[in-house]
Amino acid sequence: MVSHKMVSSRNVIVLTLLVVLGISLTETGATVVEDPCLYPKWSNGVYNITLEVEGVERIVQLSVPYTSHGGTVLGPPTEPSPLLVSFHGCNDHFPIQTYHGDITRTLDAVRDLSSSLTPWYSMIPLGTESPIGYGWNSPGVKCSKPFINDTAFALAMLDFAEAELCVDSARKYLMGFSTGGFLSYGLACDLGRKHFAAIAVGSGSLSKLALQQCASNPLAGTAEGAVPVISYHSVDDNVVPYDGNIGWASQAEVDAMFRARNGCSSEVAPVVTYSSPTTTCLSWNCTLAPVQSCTVSGGLGHCWVGGRSGGFPECVPRTGDVDATSWSLNFFSL
Repeated sequence: MVSHKMVSSRNVIVLTLLVVLGISLTETGATVVEDPCLYPKWSNGVYNITLEVEGVERIVQLSVPYTSHGGTVLGPPTEPSPLLVSFHGCNDHFPIQTYHGDITRTLDAVRDLSSSLTPWYSMIPLGTESPIGYGWNSPGVKCSKPFINDTAFALAMLDFAEAELCVDSARKYLMGFSTGGFLSYGLACDLGRKHFAAIAVGSGSLSKLALQQCASNPLAGTAEGAVPVISYHSVDDNVVPYDGNIGWASQAEVDAMFRARNGCSSEVAPVVTYSSPTTTCLSWNCTLAPVQSCTVSGGLGHCWVGGRSGGFPECVPRTGDVDATSWSLNFFSL
């Protein structure tokens, strides 16, 4: 796994003392790791980077935002800024990361936020190839090379971000579509809030076994394990059925599990946060972390709600559909 270390405040004090005493770093044999907020390592732009994870080269599309002042575009962030990691679905629509970024409008959304003086980093990782497409070793759908550890990949991306980018460690967010949504739910279950401040899932689920494991693992019902969750699912989804199937949990079962995990009792009533002829979003203000779920009707298929169609007629956004990407970014900011 990729491993990076940040400069601690204690190290900064020690380095300052060495300078005052006139002692060079070469003399001490120390290795200096520069703070990426003070000394940015990446200019604003979009990059393809490679991380080696358990002997496998993994690819990530990294978007480094710009900052601005008085209408003047400046360089990359020098103040800790949020990070959005977005997992694509199982597919072979090349280039996959660009396709995913297009249908979810991930890059558009973070650029809009950057232009409003709130710079966001984004990372769109690439899954590994399987007979049914490129995807993830997720809890419910295996769309990856055999024995791939995508949890280790997620942690490696976060290690990279902490070491190389001026990222706010308390504002790292996760978004996933379809099998990427299965993986996102699984990461929230296994890693808890220490690694991701909140997650958003579109058209995803968990295997029924993974649902039981998530409900009973040691992080369930703890502040460390409680992750704010927002989900989007169409009742007419014919790929990941809204009502589940023999192997996958229904959206209602996934929502109920996260509500229990996040400290909601059965007496907690939901609040309607969005209502239109096509979409209803309900929110539960659980004791440890909120849970929100948006149900879409009227014929929308297996789609990222409110995104671009990606060439599928059943995914063309309609008047009344919630914009899942913008709505999620607002949810993350609550």
